[in-house]
Amino acid sequence: MSTQPPFGPSDQPPFQPPGGSQPPGGGQPPGGGQPPFQPPGGGGQPPFQPPGGGQPPFQPPGGGGQPPFQPPGGGQPPFGQPPPYGPPPGGGPFGQAPQENAPNAVLSLVLGIVGIILCSIAAPFAWRLGKGAEEAVAANPGRYSSKDMATAGKILGIIGTVLLGLGIVVAVIFIIAAIASAGSSS
Repeated sequence: MSTQPPFGPSDQPPFQPPGGSQPPGGGQPPGGGQPPFQPPGGGGQPPFQPPGGGQPPFQPPGGGGQPPFQPPGGGQPPFGQPPPYGPPPGGGPFGQAPQENAPNAVLSLVLGIVGIILCSIAAPFAWRLGKGAEEAVAANPGRYSSKDMATAGKILGIIGTVLLGLGIVVAVIFIIAAIASAGSSS
């Protein structure tokens, strides 16, 4: 069996190109021995100069002959102190006096939420207070706002009252079933 390397004759190492240590092409750059590209003029040309003898095209304000912009109305500076935060003068929007919340509108909403989430006993009170607040808004629409809060409290009160009623019915059924099962087992 012959012990010849797989990539060439045995007298040259596999990592050198055939023909010695010369790179392919005899050391000449590709392209037939032409030198790399040189810009016209011999390469010693200075970098590009803008027209006008090196003067920058942009002139800062005030140096050009045209006066800087003046806002109409005199010498008021373009940027001033921002207006203060808060409602406009006169109290409410468009100069109207602010409207107050209807009596018990907020309380009916809070009791409605508590009646749904924590304690169903509060739900009938929310229903009643929400209905009263809606009536107060209907009687004085220019004085009171928050009819939406009163309506939401009333609706939550109605839902909580229905859930309270269902809970009472289920509790009564369980109590009757417990008494009946205790009486029949003796």
